[in-house]
Amino acid sequence: MAGKFLEGDGLSGTNVTDAHFSALVDDVYGSKGAYSLIYAAPVKNAAGKTVAVWANYADFGLVEDIVGAFHTEYKTGGQPKTELTLLDKNGAVIVDYDPTAQGWTKYSRKPNVISKVNLAKLGVEAAVAAVKGGSGSLEDAFHARKKIHQAAGYATPKVATTTLVSAGRGSFERLSKMSTRCGIRRS
Repeated sequence: MAGKFLEGDGLSGTNVTDAHFSALVDDVYGSKGAYSLIYAAPVKNAAGKTVAVWANYADFGLVEDIVGAFHTEYKTGGQPKTELTLLDKNGAVIVDYDPTAQGWTKYSRKPNVISKVNLAKLGVEAAVAAVKGGSGSLEDAFHARKKIHQAAGYATPKVATTTLVSAGRGSFERLSKMSTRCGIRRS
């Protein structure tokens, strides 16, 4: 128990893992492909000594639903082709929200993409910048998988361990503390 816990922003004393596929959760719930975050905190005795760790596994579907709600705002605002991608701290895709290109109406996690496609390693400029802690926008960003140019925005939130990169036709999403929404429009 290294004692590495978060401080501030309502998560003081908590350790939050990166999202990951969990065989343990699959075994407990009889599921396949459980994708989770672990929130853990020390359990201390009366003398203040850590005697155990309490861990809660959170279904990552909660985060995917938040990204879906943001996409609904774009769709309602007349930008249904907006693509939202959430990355882990290294640049690997953890949410790939692109219903128009992928042909779905309900988000479906793709195990061949999630945690396996690393946009920073592919040289996607917005992903590289976000992983380095930057935030901003690009008028002409190359989409590594679609081989097209788009406007892109990127930001590094100050919560947990995730980085948000979203690309769309002239808009970007900045997710800071799961609530901040910013946008730009190309003329």
